[in-house]
Amino acid sequence: MLFVISVATPLFAQEFGYAGEYALPQGKFTERAKPGYGITTFYFFPITRSIEMNARTGLILWPKKSNNSLSFSAVPVVMGLQYYLSPGIIRPLLLVEVGGFLMRTGAVVIKDRYGDYRAHTVYQFEKGVSWGAGLQINTSDTILSLSIRSLNITGDFSNLVVRLDMVLD
Repeated sequence: MLFVISVATPLFAQEFGYAGEYALPQGKFTERAKPGYGITTFYFFPITRSIEMNARTGLILWPKKSNNSLSFSAVPVVMGLQYYLSPGIIRPLLLVEVGGFLMRTGAVVIKDRYGDYRAHTVYQFEKGVSWGAGLQINTSDTILSLSIRSLNITGDFSNLVVRLDMVLD
């Protein structure tokens, strides 16, 4: 269902853009991964003057820690709402997003019986929700949004995410 939505989304979108993300692992995830980074594409659909629906997909990578052989990545497919608290050039906003995350966990396994190292990769689909706040800055040429949000993914993959959105006209 989310895949169909993500493919059909560009046909009905009012605004399109890219976002850079910096993800700080939280909880048990801090023991397994370093801070991550990613890029997403997004589409906005205005509902009212103060509410927009959005859809995003992309890639987030978390490097492995030196004491851990695991590396992580995710492909998010999420939909959400942004509520703007006031009109104007600088607009404070609240946001919530829900969706799915195709999580990839890679590890190097100890030598097999032939003396070779074997890479072992696990893919799993996890559900997630994020919520946060930010500011949108409207200039004559572009729209920028900076937000901080809590990203809670099932399976102990929680993060605090700083995201910079740039709308393309």
